[in-house]
Amino acid sequence: KSVTANFNRIQTITGFNPVSPVVFGAPAMTLSATGGDSGNPVVFATTSAPSVCTVSGNQVTFTGTGTCVLTANQAGAAGFNAAAQVTASIVINIATQR
Repeated sequence: KSVTANFNRIQTITGFNPVSPVVFGAPAMTLSATGGDSGNPVVFATTSAPSVCTVSGNQVTFTGTGTCVLTANQAGAAGFNAAAQVTASIVINIATQR
């Protein structure tokens, strides 16, 4: 019987705290987070419909009102496990009329 041990280092994503709420029509927001030591970038995405928000690289664009759910991921590498996914939400409100 053989046993395989995993001695990979654990990575953690920190600092993923986008500003919320925003008003529909706000400019695109730059997302940021700090990953672990693997050297791989933190990659951002959304699980929301494109009618609410879209993500390209580290920019989130608000395309409608509602809640934009964002994810941050970092892949593993030799000696490193992938970081656990981190999620954050941005509420997009309707602009008030004047």
